[in-house]
Amino acid sequence: AWDGWLQSWLSILIKWGIEFNIELMAQQGGSNSSFLESLQITHLSLGDTAPHTAAARCYPGSHNDTHVELDAVYEGKNMECVLQMKKYGIAFKVSVSDLRLSGKLRLGLEWINRPGGPYLGKMRVAFVSTPDFSFSLRPFGSESLNITDLPGIDTRLNNGINSFLEQYLVEPNSYLWDIEEWWWSMWPDDPNASKKSNGDEEST
Repeated sequence: AWDGWLQSWLSILIKWGIEFNIELMAQQGGSNSSFLESLQITHLSLGDTAPHTAAARCYPGSHNDTHVELDAVYEGKNMECVLQMKKYGIAFKVSVSDLRLSGKLRLGLEWINRPGGPYLGKMRVAFVSTPDFSFSLRPFGSESLNITDLPGIDTRLNNGINSFLEQYLVEPNSYLWDIEEWWWSMWPDDPNASKKSNGDEEST
């Protein structure tokens, strides 16, 4: 499944989520707003190696929801990510590869009772604490120069990524995916779409 639809679908979902949060950061203004507005992910593929979990725990929530904690590890040795950006009026591309990410991931699953689906109304995603990560960053098309090896660059990049994660993806902050809204946006002509607002009433 990972080499087929799952890898492709998750790559698209993660790309959309990152771009959404970058747009939010740009709207907040600040000295980096113009840079963030120019930042684009032109390509993202998670590669052939699927993330895996060392341990998983499941807890019931307070009202029609379930909490799942995963000790997640991702080693994207052949993942591909191409970023396009502009700085000081100069446009350039960089590629991200050899990504390794590990941390405790918490999922909040909000169930709904609807014949034919969707069965999940919302999913909340967050790390319990700042995850550990490492990656290579190279000018697009280069196989030799790793920008993260340059003195001082790795520290600035790590600090910036940590700040981004803690602001948007580390508890108490999280990413909320409204699955029900997304579901009906894919099939707007389905007659059951009109019942969306009654989802909570149908929950048991």
